[in-house]
Amino acid sequence: MSNKARKKARRESPEGVLRFKLDMCSKRGDVVEALRLYDEARSLGVPLSQHNYNQMGVDGIEPNEATFTSAARLACAMEDPEMAFNLVKQMKSCGIPPS
Repeated sequence: MSNKARKKARRESPEGVLRFKLDMCSKRGDVVEALRLYDEARSLGVPLSQHNYNQMGVDGIEPNEATFTSAARLACAMEDPEMAFNLVKQMKSCGIPPS
């Protein structure tokens, strides 16, 4: 299988479709839809990767810098400075220096 075919298969897999939809929710600041997609994926048994866990720390997955970046975008979209400050504190507790 060629690289192009592998990438297409990954992109069109349930995990790839979920990732794309969650990325779009993050871009639009659509928290409600992101949570709905997350719940739907869990109920359908779609495997979730660390990328899918932006703001899904309740499942015990360690967040990375991208997780915090997405959450910060949501805080900005919601005009919530307290949430943004809490994210900085969480980053520090995870050993990720804020940039």
